Amino acid sequence: MAPKRKSTGKKDDPSPAEAAPAAAPAPKKAKAAPLAVGDMVPADAELTREDEEVVTLGNLVKDRGIVIFMYPRANTGGCTKQACGFKDHAADLEAAGFDVYGMSFDKPKSQINWKNKYSLPYHLLTDAEGTLIKALGALKPPKSVLRSHVVVAKGGKLLDVRNGVSPGDSFAQAAAFCAQNKQA
Repeated sequence: MAPKRKSTGKKDDPSPAEAAPAAAPAPKKAKAAPLAVGDMVPADAELTREDEEVVTLGNLVKDRGIVIFMYPRANTGGCTKQACGFKDHAADLEAAGFDVYGMSFDKPKSQINWKNKYSLPYHLLTDAEGTLIKALGALKPPKSVLRSHVVVAKGGKLLDVRNGVSPGDSFAQAAAFCAQNKQA
C-alpha cells in the first residue's frame, strides 16, 4: 500500500483539483462581418459570366472601377426594372470610369437568356456559392439576394454599399455616386 501524501500546509502547494489546468471553453465560430466602405474586395473571388467564362474580381477592378448591382432573380419584374435602369445609365457610368456588372445566384443560362431578351450591354455574373454576395452584405437567407449595388474603385477599394434598395432607385443612386467619384 502506498503511503498517503502529507500536505506541507503551505499555500503554494496545489490541491489535485488545482494542479490540472481547467479546459478552456471551445472558441465560438466568428461570423465574418460584411465588407465595409474602405475595405478591399477579395481579388481572388471567382465568378462565372453569362457566357460561362470564369473571371476573378481582381481582374475586373484591375484597370477600371466597377459597379455591381445584385438582384434576387433574373427576368422578374423588379430585377428587370433595375437591370434596364443600369442599361440606360451604362454610358454615364462608363464615362465616369466604371464598368457595370449584374450579379445573382442565377445559372449562366438564365443570365444569358435575360441579357439577350433585354439587350443588356454589360456582363451578368453568377456567384453560385454566394461567397461574394455574402461578403457584400447582400445575402438574404437561406439563398436569395437582397437587392443591392456596390461601387468599387479601380484597384479594389470598396467605395459605396447600398443594400435593400428599390429597383427604381438603385441605378440612379449608383449613377449619382459615380458622377461625383470619377475614376482616372
